[in-house]
Amino acid sequence: MGTVPRPYFGPSHKFLGFASLLFFLFGANEIVQRLLIEVDGTVISSQTTTGNRPATTYVLRRPDGAEQRYVAGATDKSLPRRLPEGTHISKLRYHLAWELNGQPVNDFPLFFYVGACGLGAMLAYWALFQWRLNRVHN
Repeated sequence: MGTVPRPYFGPSHKFLGFASLLFFLFGANEIVQRLLIEVDGTVISSQTTTGNRPATTYVLRRPDGAEQRYVAGATDKSLPRRLPEGTHISKLRYHLAWELNGQPVNDFPLFFYVGACGLGAMLAYWALFQWRLNRVHN
């Protein structure tokens, strides 16, 4: 004799798995992209685009005299988009904080993005639990 099928309770494990992936990737992407920025120089010009996702393209003069371009986008992973000419900025790779005219700036909302990753991990656990609870046993 087969087992009596139980009624399904709760959201689908596929939906929960997808939601967990979205939350985890959202949080991790912002953190990793901010960590990968490396810029050091004085702003010599900037050009800001308008629209739904504005961005500012900076031309920086590095300490060795070479020019470097940096594009600051509309999300937290970027440095600010409204820096005046003559401003010195320095951001080391694998650091979340940066320097503005020699003063440290730590404006990255790390707890928010770690929270998004944590929510993704909890949803993944819930998806696994729902899958194990509601799978068909042969």
